[in-house]
Amino acid sequence: MARPGGLRGEDPRYIQPARMNAAGGDFTPGNSYHPEMRQRAVAEYMELAQQAGVERPWGAAQEIARRIRVHRSTISRWIDAYMQDGRLGPLERGTTHGERLGLRHLTYLESLLEADNSLHLWELQLFMSQDLEGVVTVADVSEATIWRAIRMDLGLSFKKLTRIAPQQLTEEHQDVRLRFIAEMMNIPAQSVLFADETGVNYMCGSRRYGWGPAQGNTRSEAWVRRGYAPNHTVGTCGEVIALMSIDRIESHAVLRGAANADDWLSFIADSSAVFAEERFTHLVIDNASIHHAVREEVEFILQKFGVTLIFLPRYSPDLNPIEEALLQVQAPLDDHRAGIG
Repeated sequence: MARPGGLRGEDPRYIQPARMNAAGGDFTPGNSYHPEMRQRAVAEYMELAQQAGVERPWGAAQEIARRIRVHRSTISRWIDAYMQDGRLGPLERGTTHGERLGLRHLTYLESLLEADNSLHLWELQLFMSQDLEGVVTVADVSEATIWRAIRMDLGLSFKKLTRIAPQQLTEEHQDVRLRFIAEMMNIPAQSVLFADETGVNYMCGSRRYGWGPAQGNTRSEAWVRRGYAPNHTVGTCGEVIALMSIDRIESHAVLRGAANADDWLSFIADSSAVFAEERFTHLVIDNASIHHAVREEVEFILQKFGVTLIFLPRYSPDLNPIEEALLQVQAPLDDHRAGIG
């Protein structure tokens, strides 16, 4: 809603910048907002809450922030402080919102994350406020405090989970993995090649965010798909096959559609120049069905160059370093970034 006359100074709800802080001028770091501004914000919030009939009306903080020209998070902090202890003024210098986590609390927090690394901050906050050996850990710990403790004290970050097959967790399979790792440690890293495939679907990765006015929705007639890869058309799937050493991608191929056993065999044959360099003695691949379908043919080609074919343990793609490299390639492809193809 437009203000009367188009001038914000004519709106009685708007507080002039000269009264923004206790110093009597524009807001500067270290100076608190003027108490009258805090009181006005809380009063208007309570009025909106009463009109809506709920304690926390949706969008009220943002509306008040727009009226008095402060950030929405600032309004939210003022409202939280008022509802928790009736405080309108700023905290005294030297005080904090909550107790800093000590060694005992950090140990407990670390044990929670070891048991379940997908816990969100609000869940950790709930656990931290419960009884631990008969003593309340940190009754008033905030999510921000927990976040800082996880990032700075525990050295952890929140990232996408990589799902693993449940078979990988069996004791028998763990022994197989350990034996494989021990065998690979006896092979010079410079003489090992790694190969794998990754799929790219150009129906995915459509951009769902765009720039628009700060208020209201940003609309588009259709999500824009940007297909830059020369070997693909919009709306098609593709596959990238790559051969990697510890230094670089030695060979690659981009295919239309999913790769099959013939594509895999053709890729190995086309990569003969890499094997002919006589720098490599082993090729590591996973247990994909297309690899086993032409195993004898691939081994025949590799034997000409003195290269031994090694299969990863089952359910262990994480032991192949090319997996991470192909993820770095797949992300910009799915995002339809210009210059990728």
